[in-house]
Amino acid sequence: LEKHKIFKGDTLFLHGNEMALAQVYGDNKLKKIFNFWNAIKDFLGKRGTLIVPTFTYSATKKKCFDALNTPSSIGQFSENFRILHLNNRTFHTIFSVSYYGHHSKEISTTDLKTCFGKRSIFDFIKKINAKLISIGCSYNEFTFTHHLEENFGVSYRYLKNFEGTYIQGDKLKKIKTNY
Repeated sequence: LEKHKIFKGDTLFLHGNEMALAQVYGDNKLKKIFNFWNAIKDFLGKRGTLIVPTFTYSATKKKCFDALNTPSSIGQFSENFRILHLNNRTFHTIFSVSYYGHHSKEISTTDLKTCFGKRSIFDFIKKINAKLISIGCSYNEFTFTHHLEENFGVSYRYLKNFEGTYIQGDKLKKIKTNY
């Protein structure tokens, strides 16, 4: 991480592929997963923050989103992180993220009514100058690109509104979000 100018106390937005974990030390798959995530957590320290996309696209599929139980739709890498750090996940019905660390409170209050606009998780990571990391997947998979496209008002994208529901505690909540 240091070779890539990542340091203790940084905030990382980490996309990844499960195959990358095959090269991590551990006697079995579960230990490799545990060792990988704990090594990053230890490296970042108490002032660091780790954010991992655990997108579900629930609202686009007209399904209720449950932050505690809806699995990530984008692969085992993010699903393993979600399971290990279950208590920290946004309630966004399309682009939820799982996270831990110093910026947890701010992440939990990012806007659920937009996917990429002002006050979205992507706007937040830009404002705090988070570092985008890709392990085992292509850079063209960075969803952050859509935030930039929306901010620049590119002609080849448009906003579409989705209605969704999510569970927060024991309540079912409805929300409209643009994507």
